[in-house]
Amino acid sequence: MHPLLVHNQATVLGRTKNLIFSRITGGFEQLPSQRELMRYIMQRWKENAEDGRFQFHLIQCSDANQMEFPAEFSIADFDSVLADLNRGEILESVYAEGKILGQTDQRALGCLVLGHERPNGEPGYYSVSVDDRDFLERRSFTSVVPDGRNGPGRVDILSANGWRKVTAKDIARFPQAMMTLAALKAHLKDIRPKEVRISDLKIDERTYGPDDPALMVRLDALMRKEIRITTGTTALANIQPFSMPFCMQVAKLGSSSSIERGQRPPLLVYWDNGKFIMSDDYLPFLTYREMKPENVPVAILGDFPVQLVSVEKRGGYELLPPVTISRRRAGGDFDPALQQWLLDEELAKRRRRPLPHNLAAAWIVLAELLADPKTTEADIHDYLLKFPPILAPSGNAIASEVRLGNEYKIDVVIRSAGVTEDVTIIELENPNHSIFTRGGRPRKQVTHSKQQVEDWLRWIRENPDDEFAKSLRGLPPAGVVVIGKSRELDHDQRKRLAHLNANSKVQVITYDELLDRFGDLIQQQYDNSRS
Repeated sequence: MHPLLVHNQATVLGRTKNLIFSRITGGFEQLPSQRELMRYIMQRWKENAEDGRFQFHLIQCSDANQMEFPAEFSIADFDSVLADLNRGEILESVYAEGKILGQTDQRALGCLVLGHERPNGEPGYYSVSVDDRDFLERRSFTSVVPDGRNGPGRVDILSANGWRKVTAKDIARFPQAMMTLAALKAHLKDIRPKEVRISDLKIDERTYGPDDPALMVRLDALMRKEIRITTGTTALANIQPFSMPFCMQVAKLGSSSSIERGQRPPLLVYWDNGKFIMSDDYLPFLTYREMKPENVPVAILGDFPVQLVSVEKRGGYELLPPVTISRRRAGGDFDPALQQWLLDEELAKRRRRPLPHNLAAAWIVLAELLADPKTTEADIHDYLLKFPPILAPSGNAIASEVRLGNEYKIDVVIRSAGVTEDVTIIELENPNHSIFTRGGRPRKQVTHSKQQVEDWLRWIRENPDDEFAKSLRGLPPAGVVVIGKSRELDHDQRKRLAHLNANSKVQVITYDELLDRFGDLIQQQYDNSRS
């Protein structure tokens, strides 16, 4: 067995990962390559977005909160968790594992909770209970809606008859719901600020930055009540590290686990020469920079341009941020074989090209949009324009809503380099529209869209002096309609679609084809070697 797979056997999370890896490779002797793993996740996500999402996060998860899940959950705790989850920020991923108290077989289970934004903009959570014996075949799903603007929160489990509400009084009958609330309760407790004795702190001198005299002057003035401190939020772009060389040195040490786990400590800053200067919170600053939020919490010493800050409080030294404690995982007592493999992996990273995480994230969001029956034509249009490589992997220019005189408006125009410039005009339709009727004939949305593109092509031929027509340099553009999903077509319908496109000036493709083409582009950038 591969050394990492041996190491994974010690936890429910690890054993579940091993099940996923073995499904890809067919055994436990090798790990899947990066490309194989990405291909597997993409396929799962496309077939079942919920399943793909959970498997992706299980593979990415490295922290396991070990705990004992309760056999009972009080009404007070039930209400408290739903109230505490009513917060501005979403807890993205929480994982806990352990045994359920009083369970006869004393078998450890895991619980992965994923946060998401509900349609009203407030947070919501889905969880899956992880049983490493049959995770790939059976799963138990739970939904948690925190208290919010629409009233008290609620908990539901997915049953054979759909979602079923679970109340505080009967939650003991549903272990997966209790595990979910217990995992969230433990996590909320873990990320709360805590009081610690200074003598118990161990300072990592590598994160202790160079002295900043200007900061010390302002802190001294604050203590003498000569200046005030202001808390609020500002754009991350407004903040400048005092020492950029030291910032780059700290970047090699990792990130702040407290921020990754949901805390949002304010950065202590002061205004100088057109920027907020940060000289005491390098690790949190770098973690925020990696996460790329629009705004971050700050505590500002002295005066500043008020238009740059959403102010919350003004006061004295009582508003100084508490000391931020950052935890890092210890290396662990690894087996010598695993240590050798980890060393080889670290060396191999130097030869590999950087992973296309930004493209993979764009693919995942598109897969989520296509899985949502509420996605509209406008939603998909806006997203594709934000990420042009999805529509045009080899395109060098993309334009939206291009006018043809006063008669027509083309949804999207793509220009690609070649011996001559290739131009494609595209009509985007709703991804949730069906392509064929039950009788096998193209639906009216398909015929109407094809006719629309044919009208554009005719107008271009008939108006050679139009600015857009002249930009084509006498070569006709290709016409494409994007509508529906391939996953909903049976074998006969796929043949009908191919026949519909045969010798046609306007090709009809599905959004799944865009998803697959973009996915192939991404997969080719992942390493394909096994270890």
